[in-house]
Amino acid sequence: MEYILKHKWFNMENEGTVLSCLKEWATNECCSRCLTLSRENILSLMEPFLKYIIWKNIPQNQRTFVPNYLVEKYNDISRFRRNFRFPPSLRTRIKSLKFIIELGAFHTESSFRIRLMECLKFNVASHIFIAGFKIIGLFQMEVSFFDNSALILGREGSKTLLHFSFNSLPWTDGRKIGNYTWRELVAYFPYPVRVDPFSNYIFKINCSMLQVKWPKTLQEKTVVYTDVGPLGFTSLSQCYGITQLFILPAAPSRRVCNDDES
Repeated sequence: MEYILKHKWFNMENEGTVLSCLKEWATNECCSRCLTLSRENILSLMEPFLKYIIWKNIPQNQRTFVPNYLVEKYNDISRFRRNFRFPPSLRTRIKSLKFIIELGAFHTESSFRIRLMECLKFNVASHIFIAGFKIIGLFQMEVSFFDNSALILGREGSKTLLHFSFNSLPWTDGRKIGNYTWRELVAYFPYPVRVDPFSNYIFKINCSMLQVKWPKTLQEKTVVYTDVGPLGFTSLSQCYGITQLFILPAAPSRRVCNDDES
């Protein structure tokens, strides 16, 4: 257990999952050692490993099983574990969800009048990771970018899950049409973003880009098949710009380590 938790390459998409798994391990250890299944005994087995938890990544209301004095005791120790990154070796497992460009149809509202353009609203039938995307736009010659141009993913009516900056990314130039040029970007996020059933999610583009026309795109298929089963994806709005999403199946995560789990 210690070898795994302290290894610099050990990382998790959700630190609360690490804490919940540690609690389950301690519970099983109590049973195997014929100890009373009490909070005190479980915590005593967990404590040697609490220094490996990155506490700042777990909201207080998601770790009520662990007393605050233990959190404060080990809060600033874990500094050697790297933040989660998407391993290149997993890219061979990625499936592509494709969108087809509808020729001649573009987002019509001027980017000067809106701050964020909604480019896709969706939900999923099972737990998945979104690892990256392909996006295309019709750019006016010598198009200008502001520093905060980005693709933003968030849960509807809730917090932002990802703010992915377009700065310094290599757009590929394509066919020229008058004073405009088709440009395409393929990018992977620095970490895969989990999306879950029962919630709606929204991709938005920060419209600080000047003179860019985003084409209307249509989802090609509602199901992507993987080695572990089908992944259902439903577009709930008109899509603009996005031509592919790179996705992976994800197991349901346990995000809390609270008193009512015992």
